[in-house]
Amino acid sequence: MGTKVAVAYVVACSLAALGQLISLFTRWHMAGGNLIFTMDTTLFSSKMSGGGLSFLCTTLLKKWSQCQELSKGMWLQDIQSQTCAPLLVHLHSGPCDAYKAAYILGIVSVLTYITNWILMACSCGMLWQYLSGKHKPEYRDWSFYLICAGVLVVLIALLLWSFIALPALDRLGSIVNWGGNPAGASYGYFFMWFSFIFQCAATFLHWWMPLSNEMTEEDRLQQQMRKEYQQYGAAQASQAPGAYAPGYYESPQTAGYGAPYGAPAPGYGGPSAPPYGAQGMPAHRGQA
Repeated sequence: MGTKVAVAYVVACSLAALGQLISLFTRWHMAGGNLIFTMDTTLFSSKMSGGGLSFLCTTLLKKWSQCQELSKGMWLQDIQSQTCAPLLVHLHSGPCDAYKAAYILGIVSVLTYITNWILMACSCGMLWQYLSGKHKPEYRDWSFYLICAGVLVVLIALLLWSFIALPALDRLGSIVNWGGNPAGASYGYFFMWFSFIFQCAATFLHWWMPLSNEMTEEDRLQQQMRKEYQQYGAAQASQAPGAYAPGYYESPQTAGYGAPYGAPAPGYGGPSAPPYGAQGMPAHRGQA
């Protein structure tokens, strides 16, 4: 069960990372969307075309000489640095506020998602170590902590963009939108939320991740102590009296110990040796 859940976890993390990567290069905000006015903004750049651009460049940004270049698309860094010039801010602060918020939170979002990818990769690495090693629950716990940290930083980045950059871009779009579609978030923004849901689903899979044979450090220490105790007991049993095989230490050449095991030794309950001189000795002269 744990291995199958781990595979599903890796798949969910991979889909989340892929979705976040795609959303980085797609449109996050759109205003207009018709022949009169179109404003598309990503985390890196913004592009505006139609009559709305002409109105913006002849009224609010009439002092900005490069305003017409928005029709080709410009990096947010360049747009915010030029629209936030004191003269343009004096005329209207809307473009500066919108592009400044989009630029700063775009950088924050990109760095956040890169950090999240690293955290997810480390989480999958810890999980692989848990499944292929000694099944230490510490590896599984660290995998869970890392994926939770990734979920937290992504959620913070999404909320910041939702409550700061998105309203500012909506206000800018409503200024130059001539009866077109209302300004609002686009598919890149929603794609990031779907990726976030996949990552949350991967986090919940940790509830079914533990293997049946995982062991804590205390369990492994107790198992090692039991094994050593059994080995010590076996060694003591092998050295107990009567545990040796019969005749293990006996040798026929050993004087007094050559009898079979359990048989009485000579002079101790068995036939005694003949008296001195009884065998092979000549009789005394007085007895001849």
